[in-house]
Amino acid sequence: MWWIFGLSINGDYLAGRPFGAVMKVGDDLYLSTNDMNDAHKQMREKEHIQIVAKKAESREWIRITGIATECDNQELKQRMLEEHVIIIIIYINLRERTNKVKFIMGNCICSECIKDSNLKRYIVKNGSNGVCNMCGEHSEQTIKIATREFQNRMKAAIRYNYSEILYNSHWGGMSNWVDLLEKENLIFKLPIEEPNEVDEDALYWEIYDIPCHIKDYSKDVSLYFGGERLDAFFDPIMRDRWSWIRNLSKDIGYNNPNIISKEISDKIKDIITPLAKEIEKIDLYRARIGIKDILTYSELGEETQKTYIPYKKNEIGAPWPRIATEGRFNRAGTSYLYLASNLETAINEIRPSVGHCVSIGKFRIEKKVNIVDFSNLDFYDYATSDDKIDEYVKLKSIEEILCIPNPDKEYRLTQGFSDAFILLGYDGIKFKSSVSYDTYNIVLFNRSCAEYIDGTHKVVEIKGLKYDIENKEININKKYLEEYISQNNAGHEYEIIRDDFGIDIRGTF
Repeated sequence: MWWIFGLSINGDYLAGRPFGAVMKVGDDLYLSTNDMNDAHKQMREKEHIQIVAKKAESREWIRITGIATECDNQELKQRMLEEHVIIIIIYINLRERTNKVKFIMGNCICSECIKDSNLKRYIVKNGSNGVCNMCGEHSEQTIKIATREFQNRMKAAIRYNYSEILYNSHWGGMSNWVDLLEKENLIFKLPIEEPNEVDEDALYWEIYDIPCHIKDYSKDVSLYFGGERLDAFFDPIMRDRWSWIRNLSKDIGYNNPNIISKEISDKIKDIITPLAKEIEKIDLYRARIGIKDILTYSELGEETQKTYIPYKKNEIGAPWPRIATEGRFNRAGTSYLYLASNLETAINEIRPSVGHCVSIGKFRIEKKVNIVDFSNLDFYDYATSDDKIDEYVKLKSIEEILCIPNPDKEYRLTQGFSDAFILLGYDGIKFKSSVSYDTYNIVLFNRSCAEYIDGTHKVVEIKGLKYDIENKEININKKYLEEYISQNNAGHEYEIIRDDFGIDIRGTF
């Protein structure tokens, strides 16, 4: 390591100037200094300087005499700032210099200024040292807005949280999609500031210039009618559903199960391929309400002792087909093995009541089985292009059918999907549990795919039930409805709300 000093004339005497930001490119040596200090002023007035460098922890030194010229190469300035982030930290507090830093570095944003969880994860994973142009703070997790991938991720975040009807002026939305971000929003923690006439490099303008219309749905994200699904216009991605499944739900009661399963398998065979997985050497749990027997013993004057005998082995496994009743994924007379990732989930899935005794057993998948894994479906993995987003919406729609219990016990749709998975050669389904956070269930179509582990039987008694609840808004938000009405035909507000939202608001205003 070398300590470098520049020597120049300061009035009537020599002045030594230490330089901490130094860069060598080819045969040229570059020194960085603030153009507001005396060193920069003197080097511009008197270009002849000397540079003295001393090697740290050594007596070695060197002296160079030369001419200092100001560098106007923006690529070299960019490289200097990237190699020596300390420059930004030192000068960023000088507000009059902020725009110059923006010009050289490009607008950046840090992870702390992001609300949307998927966009935040992207910056945390891919960010680097820099200064955020939104909050003005130095961060080790900043990303340049000009990068194509960030822009796609940001547009995906907007589509995930907002319906296009809110920001597409052609359909009565805001005059410009950027207007979403000028007030409190779901993307940024701070609204982007409205630009002034002087601030040509403002964050606003760089976001404004992000391309909204694209040509290749397989490589980029569009804000306006992206992909193949026209119904995506009406709902944000978080609430969007595959229209084919909605139609299938209506038609399934009118067709033979074999026809339905063939239709489903033809429709999903390509999109579920990325979710195919081989699993083995996994221990899973199964629960059954009730016990096999109670043994009692007592002697005169002593309290009666009870020994609970649980169901085990075949008694707690999948029932024989001849006695199998209809389940979520199996029809009557078809036996599937339902398993859970832990004991608590296995118990919760069978919905016991207080006072019930429950038999528990553990099963092991010894050999490789092929499953369709819906347990880790994550929008983050699909927020890169319109085609991938369309794929996510389809998979998410299937996942909800598989995961969310049907209170009416109408299972024809889920049974149709399990039949389709069998037709496609899969041994089972893995999906998130609806009764326990961060756990999963596995349904095996062949009961022999998992074996009961001897000695794992036990009995538990249900002492109480606990439900986590959250209040949901049931009143009509006048503010939002009035804003929506104002963007449409105000003379027909009742019809608009009734047709678009299925709500009769007459008498509520």
